[in-house]
Amino acid sequence: MDGVEYACSGSTVGGAVPSVVVTAAHCVSDGSGGWARNWTFVPGYANGRAPYGAYAAVTYYVAAAWVDGANENDDIAFVVTRPLRARPPAGAAAASAAAASAGGGPAGGGLPVGEMVGEQPITFGPRGAAASVFGYPAVKPYTGGQLDYCAGHLSPDPYGGADAGLPCAMTEGDSGGPWLSDFDARTGTGVITGVTSFKYSGQSRNLYSANLGVVAQALYTRAERP
Repeated sequence: MDGVEYACSGSTVGGAVPSVVVTAAHCVSDGSGGWARNWTFVPGYANGRAPYGAYAAVTYYVAAAWVDGANENDDIAFVVTRPLRARPPAGAAAASAAAASAGGGPAGGGLPVGEMVGEQPITFGPRGAAASVFGYPAVKPYTGGQLDYCAGHLSPDPYGGADAGLPCAMTEGDSGGPWLSDFDARTGTGVITGVTSFKYSGQSRNLYSANLGVVAQALYTRAERP
């Protein structure tokens, strides 16, 4: 994005279409008209291995308030993907206010990502008192090669923002990773109630996630149209 290579985190998300990934809006759009190029989702990535293949972005669904202004309250994106059999697409086409073509073209051969690896359900509105947060932190002491997680009780934004925080020392690269309520370690399942969005300066051990409200739900509904 903007000529810089980067990594983020994300999750498959359940719905009518088994090809949708949820992540942070800043993982697909710079908030001032720029869009990610060669965006690729690698489920189960581990130290350079892609055990379930890779999936290219076809379409991004991002709130207008993020696309033009980078409003932190809307730092969430849904990405329709396709199985990747060749090099990732060349780049993003011009975007509308809420959706952008990622240049991926129609779905090719292979199973949709949700059918390949399963999906996590998502809810919108009030969330529980605790969450488990997953992601691929890539800045020291982490390397970005392995999935990591934090778990703890949520706290309101100290500055009154429409988000919630959780104690966690994961570093950049974890952005877009899912916040799961009612996570069951035996089954690896929970309910997505947010995605990692930001840290405040001077609070390196606290992550924040925007609350998922009506705007996020509308983006999800558009992405999940069969």
